[in-house]
Amino acid sequence: MTTIKELKVKLKKRGLQVGGTKKELSDRLDKAVKNKLKKPQASVKYSPNITNPLNKFYISTHFQIPNSKMASSYIKSRGYTHKQIKAFLIKIK
Repeated sequence: MTTIKELKVKLKKRGLQVGGTKKELSDRLDKAVKNKLKKPQASVKYSPNITNPLNKFYISTHFQIPNSKMASSYIKSRGYTHKQIKAFLIKIK
């Protein structure tokens, strides 16, 4: 029997929604396995642009104040991955 925590980890690895009841999580994972859904890749048009001052502001704010809802919502709306953000921070140093 799989726990909710294990289901959420598996769903997150596939880039799927992790909210809902245990049955919903299980059904979502089953559907993904059957359809062989893969983790979605970030769109090229949304890769962080170093010259954009808003990107610099929100991404650096996100790492300085991890619980900042403003920075988190900006980053999520752009579809940035943690790997992209880390690479962005290395470039602007």
